[in-house]
Amino acid sequence: MKRNVFRVTVIFFWILATAWLVRYELLAEYFAHSIRGYRSLISGHTLLADSWMRILYDGSPIGYSYSNFEVNEANPVQQYLIENRLFVRLTMLGENRSFVADASASLDMLYQLQEFSFHLSSSGYRILVSGKRYQRDRFYIHIYNNGQHSRTRIQVPDDVLVYSPMTEMMMRDLPVGQQVTFRTLDPASLATVPVIVTALRKEMLEIDGTNIETTVLKADMAGMNIFTWINSQGTALKQETPLWTMQRCSMSEALATLNDDTPAPDILRRVAVPCEGTISEPRRCSFLRLRLRGAAIDPAMLSSSSRQVMEHGSPTETDIRVCHAAVMQDDSRPPDDEVLAAATRPTAFLQADDPAIRRKASEIVPPGTRPLEAAQNICDWVYKNVRKEMRITLPSATDVLANLAGDCNEHTYLAAALGRAAGIPSRVLVGLAFHEGQFFYHAWPAFYAGQWIEMDPTWGQKRVDATHLAFVEGEFSNQVQIVRLVGQLRISVQEEGPPIPEGSSDDPD
Repeated sequence: MKRNVFRVTVIFFWILATAWLVRYELLAEYFAHSIRGYRSLISGHTLLADSWMRILYDGSPIGYSYSNFEVNEANPVQQYLIENRLFVRLTMLGENRSFVADASASLDMLYQLQEFSFHLSSSGYRILVSGKRYQRDRFYIHIYNNGQHSRTRIQVPDDVLVYSPMTEMMMRDLPVGQQVTFRTLDPASLATVPVIVTALRKEMLEIDGTNIETTVLKADMAGMNIFTWINSQGTALKQETPLWTMQRCSMSEALATLNDDTPAPDILRRVAVPCEGTISEPRRCSFLRLRLRGAAIDPAMLSSSSRQVMEHGSPTETDIRVCHAAVMQDDSRPPDDEVLAAATRPTAFLQADDPAIRRKASEIVPPGTRPLEAAQNICDWVYKNVRKEMRITLPSATDVLANLAGDCNEHTYLAAALGRAAGIPSRVLVGLAFHEGQFFYHAWPAFYAGQWIEMDPTWGQKRVDATHLAFVEGEFSNQVQIVRLVGQLRISVQEEGPPIPEGSSDDPD
């Protein structure tokens, strides 16, 4: 396959966008219960503080995190301001990249969330997601994405936390074995996610040659685990996410990362899943039997695609059979009407009702075109017209249409939005696909044309090959489920089916 037929996703950013937003913001006196919003989080406590943490990958510094909490008694409407900045530099398949992400939330004197924002910038890309309360628990949402502007409205209950980075100190009294729960709103995805924090154990941690007693906390967010070591004063000294480690440091140590010219790790290759055995014809094999080790696979994770079947499952390994979409067994059972309806609705980042998206869809899909041909036209157009390049973005269909560039996320979001604009139910799938001896995290769309047909507009496949293993369906709010597999999963090839006939795959290569 040609190198310019691009191949892997930037799924790591979904990990980052959640891992640093959730910072275990709790109060000791509520540790056996659920946190009920900012009132129970802040009331009666002074939280004026700065926090600097250095981000390390395999021991090498790649960025920093800065958090701040301020109180403005003169402004009862925006009395509390919570802010965080994240800077990360890395390499993706040999290409140097960096990004800055800022998040903030303001609360009134009654600790009710009034406004929040999330801003990401990277290599000329900019996106701003802002929310402002207009009545009770209703918020106006504005999304500015590289010159594109869209609006929506969402509900944010008062017991939901958007972002609160400075209260690790309140966890110092959490007894070992006890846990607390809360809900957080990720402003990058506008999704509400439950979080469970458990005090695991007491542990000695060596910091600058000194052993310090800490409490180890585990936060579970949709299966993604984040571990934090805090001292007796409640200061977070260390934090581990599925991708990196964060360590408490001084401002000068954190900012030194900006001038560090040490080569950053190639993170996409580091998180790729090793593959034991060979696949002689990955694009054309009719089926694969794969054994997955290192992480328990919930059968529900495989239900997003009818091409794959779990043949054996245990807590330690899972055997699955995955077939090429060109030879998959016909599944003519119609989905539930609500499933199809949801797959045609516009969303904040799949803007199927945008005038430009609708115009382009009508150009690609002439009136009277049958659904399967329409989906193939869309796949082919996106493959031929969207440049294959690495981007650190929150993919948005309107942004991709305006810039016609991106990796598999961008290709998939644009294809799905065009499909919905053309009246074809379309879904976003995320999982793994085989390339250069490994399985990389990847995204691709599925279109409903009497049955769900999976295509890959990044690779130009009108039928995905058998190396496409789907784990998750949906946008950011669902994709966090895949994070727990990162760095844990191993795959071995048990059997490879015979190649399908030439031309059956509709693969341009």
